[in-house]
Amino acid sequence: MKKIGLFGVTGNPPHLGHFKVVEEALKSCDEVWVTPVYVHPFNKKSIVYEHRLNMLKIMFLNLKNVKVLEIDKEFFLKNNKTPYSYELLRTIKEENTDVSPFLVIGEDNYKPNVWQKFYLYDRIESEFGVIVVKDFGVHSTQIRSFCHDGDWVRVAQECGEPIAQYLKENKINYVGE
Repeated sequence: MKKIGLFGVTGNPPHLGHFKVVEEALKSCDEVWVTPVYVHPFNKKSIVYEHRLNMLKIMFLNLKNVKVLEIDKEFFLKNNKTPYSYELLRTIKEENTDVSPFLVIGEDNYKPNVWQKFYLYDRIESEFGVIVVKDFGVHSTQIRSFCHDGDWVRVAQECGEPIAQYLKENKINYVGE
């Protein structure tokens, strides 16, 4: 059975910390499926979905055994409800009988005060499992500030040149909380 890590990411914007999380998760999985959050369960404001999807595709283009999929969006459009991690994992398992899905999560989201806000967090752990990856110290909040200030050198340092170029070319200079 193929071990699949599901990494749901807001990517507001995607950065090298997200890349490193996926690299680390690949040490424990056969593949990592990255899905941009379509409707955020905590109602966070984000860069337009299509831009976040495009940037994630750019970021993971050359990383073997990583797929950027629209699982979150497809679930929402099919069910007209917020796609929580538990439901996405359950859907993956139902639709792919040859895979064993796990949730990939950064340690910042696995702290009890955050993790316990996840819908059916205890069932995620007991039915699927969780791969917790350390925090690499890169955060979208700081990057959005660099974008807002037009500090594209710092954006490139935190996101990589292709993502910085995408943000600059598409005039995405600030979105979020």
